[in-house]
Amino acid sequence: DAKSLPPHPSDVQASLLRVLHPRGPDELPQCPDTAPRYADLDADVVRATVRSSPKGTTPGPSGWTRELMLPLFEVDECKSVILYILLGVLNNTHSRAFQQALSYSNVLMLTKEVDPGADPAGRPIAMGEFFVKTAARLALQRERDLIVKAFGDLQYCALHQQGVETIVH
Repeated sequence: DAKSLPPHPSDVQASLLRVLHPRGPDELPQCPDTAPRYADLDADVVRATVRSSPKGTTPGPSGWTRELMLPLFEVDECKSVILYILLGVLNNTHSRAFQQALSYSNVLMLTKEVDPGADPAGRPIAMGEFFVKTAARLALQRERDLIVKAFGDLQYCALHQQGVETIVH
């Protein structure tokens, strides 16, 4: 009898994800008017930032990765589009729909060991968009001195070699 079968593990994981991470607001928060603005980006700095990103990472929903983006810096038209996208992310100037698309992540649930009979547990992992992660790394590099001055050692790992991939515990 199908009714007596336990739930499929993926159904349990999906339920757990919904409990741990309920759907957020449909509207993204507005960027403050006092946020720093970027007039332009240096293509060599952006290329170096992309090159220093971790190799072989799982992509976000669009599928963009370091390995896909790096060769595009050799084509002027492609390089210009990459810089345009990153500048728009940094300055919050893209359309709301484009910003919303860049805010999505692929979320996977890694199961945790639990005691027999305990409710299932998991650790959600979100893979965000490479453009957003790259823009965040550029902003951290640009504002490094201010961040260190304001937060001291508390934010050290955000400026660590692995950049925004490093987690503060």
